[in-house]
Amino acid sequence: MPVLLQGDLKTFLRATSDDSCTELPVVSGRLPPLSVAQRITMCGQVALGMEHIADRGLTHRDLAARNVLLSPSLHLKVCQLNFAVKLVQLSG
Repeated sequence: MPVLLQGDLKTFLRATSDDSCTELPVVSGRLPPLSVAQRITMCGQVALGMEHIADRGLTHRDLAARNVLLSPSLHLKVCQLNFAVKLVQLSG
C-alpha cells in the first residue's frame, strides 16, 4: 500500500475549501481549492472502493471523510475496516 501522507479526506477538504485558512502539516502553505472535476473524480474513487468492499461480501458501516485516506497524487483509499461486517446471504 502506498504511503498516504496527505492524511484523511475530511482534513484535506477543509484545507482546500475557498474560505479555509487551515494548512496541512505535510504541505507548506495553503492549497488551492479543488475543481469540480477533481471532486467528482474523488467521489468516483470512493464509490469504487465501496464497490470493492461490497464485492467481497462486506459492509463498511462507518463510511465518512475521516475514514478515507489521500495520497499526494489525490488517490483515495477507504480505510477503517474494523467496523466492517460480513454479509450473510439468507436462502429462503
